[in-house]
Amino acid sequence: MSRRAWQLLAAGAVLYLVVLVMTLPAAMVLPRLLAGTPVAAGGVEGTLWRGSAATLVVAEVPAYGLRWRIEPLALFRGRLQGRAEARLDEGFIRARLGYALFSGRLHADDVEAAARLARLAAPAGFQGTDGNLSLQLEHMVLHQGWPVRLAGRLGVGALSIQELGRQPLGDFEAVFKLEAEDLVAELRDVAGLLDLEANLRLDRELRWALEGEVAPRGSAPPNLRDALTLLGPADDRGRRPFGLGGRL
Repeated sequence: MSRRAWQLLAAGAVLYLVVLVMTLPAAMVLPRLLAGTPVAAGGVEGTLWRGSAATLVVAEVPAYGLRWRIEPLALFRGRLQGRAEARLDEGFIRARLGYALFSGRLHADDVEAAARLARLAAPAGFQGTDGNLSLQLEHMVLHQGWPVRLAGRLGVGALSIQELGRQPLGDFEAVFKLEAEDLVAELRDVAGLLDLEANLRLDRELRWALEGEVAPRGSAPPNLRDALTLLGPADDRGRRPFGLGGRL
């Protein structure tokens, strides 16, 4: 048998094994795949190829009605890929997800999500913070748990922070990019009570730094103006520099 024939035979055998695995019951395989992770699934039905889960909890954040469908043609490109979608409390998420079989890289494309900020902020310890989140990621590639390609944006509408009063501060946007190996989000206001420009940087050691400038707009109430004075003196444009940092 020629070398070419052996290669075709091996490829066919691998494809057969992959298809065999994908037709296994999801309820049998998924709990084993998620063991040791902060993810738990319940009400699992279907197969790994096409299935659903009634509930999915990721780091204490619940999702409902998860559905997924594998795209078989991607296997010929060496990628296990499919589409998934789920409902969130007052929101949703959907994406095309893929795993490169040879490089081990995780791919996320066409990611769209919306959620209530309070539902996500409270488990992280940020009580009293609310707003409407919207996420669009054109693509993201993870290698060894860290982004190596990233393009997308996060919007926060009607942001409110209890310590600054009940009146919404406005709408804000973060545009994601990579600089060297750091994850960077360029923050700016879209509309509202604050004039904001800032950068949030996160490195591989999960150290973060937030630096920028902020100023009240003409419609800002007195209590918000007073709160901003705690940042220090303003420059000749009325903007106050600020900086925060820490480690996750």
